[in-house]
Amino acid sequence: FALAGKVSRVTLRKASNFPVGSLGRRTNCAEVEFSERDSAEKAKEGVKVWERFLGRRLEVKVSTPPQTPNVREIIVENIPPNAEPVDLRVYFALAGKVSRVMLPKVPNFPVAKLCRYRNWAKVEFEERDSVEKAKEGVKVWEMFLGRRLEVKGGGEEGGRRRE
Repeated sequence: FALAGKVSRVTLRKASNFPVGSLGRRTNCAEVEFSERDSAEKAKEGVKVWERFLGRRLEVKVSTPPQTPNVREIIVENIPPNAEPVDLRVYFALAGKVSRVMLPKVPNFPVAKLCRYRNWAKVEFEERDSVEKAKEGVKVWEMFLGRRLEVKGGGEEGGRRRE
């Protein structure tokens, strides 16, 4: 595979970990990681013309790289029990256009006097710049329904959910 580009890692997988192939028997597999994505595409095209490897024709599939974190999304903690999703939408509209608010409900909510929602939420903005405005804004904006909110996200580590 070095003909296609710089190989950064190779991982061999045993046949027992994979489903039965088209010929009714298990197939072996290797994961080849290249330094550049173009190299993976070259390898995929190259195996069509390269000679067989140890007497076998190789099949190459190009995987998608891991997703980058959504930097338009923040995790909001310390939300009061009487908060509704629309309240958060209005509050964070000061930072920019809010595309989605996810405020998880408490499962098996028994009585109306208790909190219906968890004390954390995800707020997604349409623009990336709104994330920084929201993170800075909660420090100076009025408190949200009597509480100071904690905001994490936008590419930084953290945002641990509290159940």
